[in-house]
Amino acid sequence: MSARSLPPFPQGWFAVGFSDELRPGAVLTRAFMGGELVLFRTEAGLAAASDPWCPHLGTHLGQGRVEDGTLRCPLHGFRFGTDGACVATGQGTRPPPRARLAMKALREVNGILLVWHDPLGVAPTWDPPVLAAENFTPLATAAFSLSAHPQDTTESGVDLHRLAILHEHQNVSSTAPVEFDGPHLRARYALRRDTGLFGRWSRAVRTEFAVESWGLGYSRVDVSAATHGLFVRNFVLATPTAEGKMDLRIGVSVRRDFVASRVHPMLGLMPRGRVERVVRQRALEGFVQDLQRDFAIWSRKTHLDRPALADGESALARYRHWARQFYPSYGLPTGRHDRAREKKA
Repeated sequence: MSARSLPPFPQGWFAVGFSDELRPGAVLTRAFMGGELVLFRTEAGLAAASDPWCPHLGTHLGQGRVEDGTLRCPLHGFRFGTDGACVATGQGTRPPPRARLAMKALREVNGILLVWHDPLGVAPTWDPPVLAAENFTPLATAAFSLSAHPQDTTESGVDLHRLAILHEHQNVSSTAPVEFDGPHLRARYALRRDTGLFGRWSRAVRTEFAVESWGLGYSRVDVSAATHGLFVRNFVLATPTAEGKMDLRIGVSVRRDFVASRVHPMLGLMPRGRVERVVRQRALEGFVQDLQRDFAIWSRKTHLDRPALADGESALARYRHWARQFYPSYGLPTGRHDRAREKKA
């Protein structure tokens, strides 16, 4: 049974922030895949991501500013469009042919800024989904810097035994087989738990979870508690920043059709807008509190090429095999142990 580190920078879409962090005219620098990138948004609202270095003389463009729909270098005034083309120099001369800014593929999806990474430089081969948002609250968000790897965070979505043992939930059970389709993973499970948004409920409440992951950096966990009429959409967004390090961003949105008095009697006495903000914030706090139990585990894990899986853990073997597609520049082998488990499943 061999142990080794996972390749640090897998392929896929990875969050570099939330939409409300990048206002029109803003310029941000983000740690990303062992380096940095620069985000900017034009006055018209178009977001873009680029390498941080000006191709003229190497100035860091995170110190620049947005000007007339372009990113302006602070040193010599070279200006670059959202496609990377140099449209002007500070001296008013013709832009040099080689003065082109290297851009990153960026998608803005449901209030999240996602940037594509491929270790071989291949363009995006799939896109993250766009979800209907008109009946949901805006996102409440949180962010953490961890010693962890995105493969471990995403694996948690198919590791049901962790929910019963580490998280101490009751009656944890799968409600549908785990599905793997290209970069997409689906898992369904239910459990009973005693704590809710506002302290202890009068009885354990059945809660259903639907996990949807696209690659290792973008997951959505839909949580429904029919007893309280709640449907909560949680985003779990893990982005490698350096080897062994990652940023974990959490976004939570609540479907607006819940009945306030079913969630808590006192909420029925409050204005609806305030009720939605309170419920959304408590949902975020509860989800983060649950995830924080995993942080110490993730920070001390190693990757085993051939884990000693127990009966009933075939989904973990299939997950490990599925995850290998996101390391195109590494020849990760499929061990006989994994293949036997997959056939059994």
